[in-house]
Parts: sequence; structure tokens; C-alpha cells
Amino acid sequence: MNILKSEEDVYGRYLREELHKATKDFFIVSRSIKNKLGDKSYKLDQYLSAVLKIANCKLNTDAAEDGRKFFSELRRLCVGILNYDSSVTSHEFYQTTKEYISEHRLLYKEHHTLLNIYCALLTPKFTDYAVNKFAEEVQNRANIEIDTVLMSENYEFIAGIVDEEDMNALNMAIKGRFIISSIMHSFLQSITNEYLYCLLHRDPETSKQVYQLILEEKL
Repeated sequence: MNILKSEEDVYGRYLREELHKATKDFFIVSRSIKNKLGDKSYKLDQYLSAVLKIANCKLNTDAAEDGRKFFSELRRLCVGILNYDSSVTSHEFYQTTKEYISEHRLLYKEHHTLLNIYCALLTPKFTDYAVNKFAEEVQNRANIEIDTVLMSENYEFIAGIVDEEDMNALNMAIKGRFIISSIMHSFLQSITNEYLYCLLHRDPETSKQVYQLILEEKL
């Protein structure tokens, strides 16, 4: 079955009814919990403030730019190793990159073809490295800007007074309305776009694209 029947299957869909429902649910459930808490309703205010700040602590556009910056590091590493440039040896991913290139010698004459092939082949491992670094940076930023311990304590306090199902419904509404596309997805998609540029690079000598050359290699 072809799962990519239309452009929407690639670019995504605007789920209008689901988004509007999540917006409505957020306010309905929040209001209900606030009423149940009575004079302790400030606990909900603290919880919502923290959760919404976390959802907005890093913009998706910034995450996408971070993805491009990380991939440019992989390009610099591959260029440096192919050119015997010692200035890249201090990078944490240097050894992995150097060992891979040393163990997979390719005979293409065109420098940019070699560069894009190696970048493409190293993308899976480099993505693991980049994701760990990105997640660490986002976590550190969240911990500085938001009291995550207090947020968790407020959740437990509220859940102990109202029905836990109410808090689950609230969190689902928050996720459905305010976390439509996670920053991690934006980060990964940006790296994937760079990966696609590599795969689509056309070798002038063979007139084949990099993905075709990789398919022909026994790697």
C-alpha cells in the first residue's frame, strides 16, 4: 500500500477539529480542576505556568537551526579528515568519523562526491551524538528557567485532591494544543534535510546521485 498518496502525506495535515477540541478541553479541564482545588487553586496556576513555559522554552525555529549547525560540524569533520587537517581532531565525534573513513576507502575522484557520501553514511551515528548533546542543552535550559521539581510536586499535590483522570486529560490537552510539533522533531527534521541534500548530490563523473552510489557499494 502506498502511504505517500498525496503531498499532505509528506508535508503533514492541519487537523482543524482536533486542534480546536484540544484548545477547548484545555480551558474546560483547567477550570474544572481550579474549582475543585478551591483556595489551593494557586497550585494549578504554578503547574500550568511551568508546563507552558517548558513547551515554549525553545522555539522550533531555533531547534531547526541547531540541527543545521550540528550537521555543519559533521561536514567540517569529513572535510578536515579528507584534507588531513589536524584542526578538527579535538571534536568529540572526530575518532568515530576518522575510523569510519579509514575503514571505508572509496575511489570517487570528485571531492564533493566523497564528502557527501561520507556525510550521508555517517549521519545515523552522528544523529545519535547530536541528539544527546541537544537534549542535554534543552534540559539544562529548562532547569535554569523553570523549577521542574516544584512542577512535579504541584502535579502530585493536585492529583491527590482531584481525580488523576482530570490531570491526564489536562496534560493530553496541553500536548494536543501546545506541543503540535516537538522541538526534538524539528531538530531531527533539520538534520534529515541536510542528510537529503547529501543523498541528492549528483556526482559529475557518473551523473548518479549519492543515494544511487551508496546502493551500488558493498558497505
